[in-house]
Amino acid sequence: MKEFKTDEGKIQYGELIKQFPNLIQSKRGKYGGTWAELYILLKMASMLDKDLEVEIYQVFIEENLLSLRDIGGDYYKELNMVINTLPDRKDKNNHGIYIQIAKQFREKLEIIDTKGYNEEEHNAFVQDTRAKWLNNLIFSIETELVTSYKQLTKILEKLK
Repeated sequence: MKEFKTDEGKIQYGELIKQFPNLIQSKRGKYGGTWAELYILLKMASMLDKDLEVEIYQVFIEENLLSLRDIGGDYYKELNMVINTLPDRKDKNNHGIYIQIAKQFREKLEIIDTKGYNEEEHNAFVQDTRAKWLNNLIFSIETELVTSYKQLTKILEKLK
């Protein structure tokens, strides 16, 4: 990584992105940003600041944030599929319902701002809570404890 530093100690991100196109990606525009494979991210953090390096290790490794986020994402997809099995939602376009439920989750988890970096969303406790709630809702529908969308929304209202 030293070859990507200038004499002043600045990292040449453009050169890094060119050298590792599968590990680092950058996109311009409204929904743009830069994404790096975890190990590259950790290496870059270690080059920038030791405190940042420790914080990134804590969040991504010790708190297991990425795994929790991925588990929650998988459960969200699964919840959408089981919503399609509810008698009052079978054979209907439920896309709007999926969006509404996602919004309710964000409100309950106090993730209000959805643009850019959101510190609350990048919190292992929040991601773990989200995954548990989703898993419980899936179980409730699959075991027919919940048999309608109306029941599901009542449960969502009571989540804490």
